Amino acid sequence: MNPKELEPRDRVLLRFYQDCHYGLSPEEFRCRYDVSYRELAALCQISLSTVKRLFASPPRQPSADVMRTLAIVDLLLREQIPLSLIRQLCPPHQRQDREKGSS
Repeated sequence: MNPKELEPRDRVLLRFYQDCHYGLSPEEFRCRYDVSYRELAALCQISLSTVKRLFASPPRQPSADVMRTLAIVDLLLREQIPLSLIRQLCPPHQRQDREKGSS
């Protein structure tokens, strides 16, 4: 294996991403999209009980991973990520396997 050497620009992007706090709260995501707690749990790969705690009173603070996932899904739903990148992130055979598993 011969990994690509990082250019200075690549290192800047890596540092930027490390400090990036881009995210979308579960509350805001549900205001934008009619999704169930089960769908949120599946999207974020967390348990249903964790999702319920996110909406409890007082609510549990969502993790950075959950907020980043919801922000990325929001971009996908608004079609602001190029189709070529979507294909790389989730190849068709993986999508088909997931669809078969959920039927």
